[in-house]
Amino acid sequence: MNLIKKYGIDKMDYSDIFRIIELYDLNFIPIWPEKKNPLVKKWSQYQKEKVPFEEFKHKYFYPGANNGIAIIGGSISHELFIIDVDNNDFAMELVDLLPETLSIKTSKGLHFYYFEEYAIPLDRYEFRINESDEQELFGIDVKAEGGYVIAPPSIHPSGIHYSFYHFANIERIKYDTILQIILNLANKHNYFIKKVINADKKIKKVKEKTYTKKERFVNSNIQELE
Repeated sequence: MNLIKKYGIDKMDYSDIFRIIELYDLNFIPIWPEKKNPLVKKWSQYQKEKVPFEEFKHKYFYPGANNGIAIIGGSISHELFIIDVDNNDFAMELVDLLPETLSIKTSKGLHFYYFEEYAIPLDRYEFRINESDEQELFGIDVKAEGGYVIAPPSIHPSGIHYSFYHFANIERIKYDTILQIILNLANKHNYFIKKVINADKKIKKVKEKTYTKKERFVNSNIQELE
């Protein structure tokens, strides 16, 4: 089924997001209006089990509802992962470099949806102009196992609608391929990059390899989940 079409949104119309959800059997949860918080208690159970589709759809997303909706990543959604880029200029450059896929316009940038063969953990990369900068210029989050992203037609706390930037099929690709494209673009801009992982996770350093000046900074900060 080809989903590609030009798309714009100015109302709470859930029909297109449910086309995506049903086509790919994705898990989803309701979100409080103009917030990012789950409307249901103990949403984490839906990381492992399917939501009651018809019940949720009719209870939270009926005609006239204004609730937000979020898509859950990871194995429950067939190894879905989402690249969340919160810088519009960097995101627009990635549009021309990343494999074409479903992409969502956010308040600051874009979400790129992909499938992997295996579930991947949550990641965050912070981009800085100088290595010594305390505050990052922007970040890229990888929402996968244990995470979710807000989807159209939800409204951001700022009042901006999440909308479909490119309403297309979700492509299957290796996460490492996507990551390398992102790092190459960052290196082109001479950004320093730090990979951030939750402090309560057990971690190990990646194997040493040869990097450019900027990539050496990435390597010195990159850690992986065991």
